[in-house]
Amino acid sequence: MVVNMKKTSLSWGVLFFITFLAAYLYIFNEWLFAVTRPYFMNDLGLLRQLNILLSVSGLLALVCFLGLLPLFLLSLLPPLRNYSDLLIKLGALLPAVIFATLILIMVDNFTYTVFKWGIVSTEGWTRALYGLGFVVVIVLCYRSVLKNLTQLSKRNRIWGIASNRLLGILGIVLLVSIAFLALPDQAKTASASNATTNAERRPHIVIITADGVNATHMSLYGYERDTTPFLSQFAASSLVAENAFSNAGNSPGSIVSMYTGKHPAKTRMLYPPDILKEQDAHDHLPGILRTQGYKTVQITVPYYLDAKTLNVLDGFDEIKMSSAVPSQLLTQIGKILPSDHALFTDETIKRIVDRGRHIFFIKKMDNPYLEVAGMYARRVDIERWVYLNLEIENAAQPLFIHVHLMVTHGEDFYPMDQKFSTGQSIEDQEPWEDDFYDDAILDFDTNVGKLVDELSDSGVLENTILIIGSDHGQQWDQLERVPLLIRFPHEQYTGRIQANVQNLDIAPTILDYIGLDQPDWMSGTSLIAGDLEQRPIFGVNDVDREKDENNIFSVNWDNVSPPFYQFGGMSVIYCQNWYRLNLTDLSWDAGEVDASTSTCPPGSDITEEQAFQWIVEHLRENGFDVSTLENIDPWVQ
Repeated sequence: MVVNMKKTSLSWGVLFFITFLAAYLYIFNEWLFAVTRPYFMNDLGLLRQLNILLSVSGLLALVCFLGLLPLFLLSLLPPLRNYSDLLIKLGALLPAVIFATLILIMVDNFTYTVFKWGIVSTEGWTRALYGLGFVVVIVLCYRSVLKNLTQLSKRNRIWGIASNRLLGILGIVLLVSIAFLALPDQAKTASASNATTNAERRPHIVIITADGVNATHMSLYGYERDTTPFLSQFAASSLVAENAFSNAGNSPGSIVSMYTGKHPAKTRMLYPPDILKEQDAHDHLPGILRTQGYKTVQITVPYYLDAKTLNVLDGFDEIKMSSAVPSQLLTQIGKILPSDHALFTDETIKRIVDRGRHIFFIKKMDNPYLEVAGMYARRVDIERWVYLNLEIENAAQPLFIHVHLMVTHGEDFYPMDQKFSTGQSIEDQEPWEDDFYDDAILDFDTNVGKLVDELSDSGVLENTILIIGSDHGQQWDQLERVPLLIRFPHEQYTGRIQANVQNLDIAPTILDYIGLDQPDWMSGTSLIAGDLEQRPIFGVNDVDREKDENNIFSVNWDNVSPPFYQFGGMSVIYCQNWYRLNLTDLSWDAGEVDASTSTCPPGSDITEEQAFQWIVEHLRENGFDVSTLENIDPWVQ
């Protein structure tokens, strides 16, 4: 018979059995959703995917059992023995809520997948309707659980298996599931293993990037409008790269390459839903600096640049302005679970917590696109400057901070002051309007000037490496020159660099200055190591993106296919020229970098065929199948 822990009409054993099923079904649904959509789990083998399914299911079941345990123990107390059924019915709320939550998630997945409409889309009464509906579903699930609890408590066998034996089997399944948690995370090794620890200088390191800024629109680089009056003056005490380039034509791929010092072709990290995987998730500049006593802080935007979302593991002590900051509980879980298990667990919890808070009017679900566009971006930029200043003012140890500003993000611009767009309606501006774009750059310049004044007044400037840059050119153009200015303490390195440089050079430069060896996994060259020679600068672009009705962009996976997957194009820049191969249709293009001041020694020019071979070799070195490129001449028109 089913184990009746007490002589009552209901069975504790059956309640644990139903709760077990609820936990495993819920995790299975989330796991199935994860493995059938573009997600980091796609790159894991089947065995690792099953490992995640079993271990996280077992973890949830264990947590549920621990939740029921106090009620069961109460039922053993002599004064409460006659109330065992009542305690069992109270415990039945737990599997009922899990089943109801499962139904809510399944409905939301279905409506959003089929109709592009879901909980995140709801406002006002529709939002309240979801909340009311969820309560109704909980009640219905509770009634169903009680009905099945009563019926199963009267049976000798469940699914044709003796009840006591079935409970024993479930116990073994639970123990095996939990045992999977003990499997080591092979990727989790120290990212700083190649770094020496004999550094003497520990200045603050502040990287400030403005989104989508062309150097050609900055008076710092000769633009006719005075868009950067402060930076033009500040350049005299700084090291300025005249011909700097990003390594990706979008923010996530570019910023991650800046953190890791690795080409996007190496990490395969380009645009959501891409994330860093395996050892790449642990190899990065913030992680190295943390081992050297730095407090690391990221002040960017949710989803697109959030270090947690991009899986920059063990990199940042704090992530500001992010809706995806992990809870203290998840932080602790992340110390126990392998990284891929922790990511799945985090996403599973966040999906229901965000929806639950939304439908019960606790907190509206964030729309990531609002963080990167329009008036909202301007307001949030102000807060980012405040956070940066507070971190520096309250610093008790060396700081590494990356701040990404969105006022220059198009296609519309909302600067605080209008100089070049005086008399024009900011609400009626045309897309990519230069007058408003230039005002946005001036706005950025003004705020950098205020920061430097504060650093100078507080005496912190001479203990700070200040790096000013951008993630890519306007309209996501990787072939445009971007700003790169580095101000070292006491003006130790100044002047202008004419050779082509790249954002990949930022991390090696920082390590060189503070006396740490550059890890062998890090590409790029220190800009203070001596005279720079011309070298090929490689960059990538993604395939077409798609935008849902909530204006959230991601890679259009209908266009993703081997052998190049999400990589839609690869370019190489050498001297004043650029060369680009479209990896979708294998077309070829070439031209001159806009207003380049870079020069090459006589006789060092390359042909388009050589540039093509460089691109092919770069892809081959980073593990791509280049067989489709071996017998074509795309540069021949």
